[in-house]
Amino acid sequence: MSKDCRILQTIPGIADVVAPTLMGELGDLRDYPHPKTLPAYTGIAPKLRDSGTSVHETAHMTKHGSARVRHVLYLAAMASLRGNNTFSRSYNHLVAEGKPPMVALGAVMRKILVVARVLLITEKNYDPNYVKNPPSQEG
Repeated sequence: MSKDCRILQTIPGIADVVAPTLMGELGDLRDYPHPKTLPAYTGIAPKLRDSGTSVHETAHMTKHGSARVRHVLYLAAMASLRGNNTFSRSYNHLVAEGKPPMVALGAVMRKILVVARVLLITEKNYDPNYVKNPPSQEG
């Protein structure tokens, strides 16, 4: 369990309080079968309320699950915005596209949670220079 905490603490924004809280409230993140199930379980997945032609509300977080997890993810997302990292660039990109700041922050919360799950599955530390599909070197 301490190894998992150390892996989670390599993610920008996650420190001594957030990692154990996530592990204590959610259990082993490897047990969630699909990346979308974890945000849905914690209540940070977006929910759209739309009914025919009369009801068109903006999307909001479902807020199912533990409020404590949402609270520490919010704090982690706010802390991750301080540096120049993947999460702050993602946030700035969403705000530049016209998304409200709280919507962009919710997206960062979800991204932190999904990255945490992947890092625990692969048992690797967070790599700020990781590129999923590097550009090809064709010439």
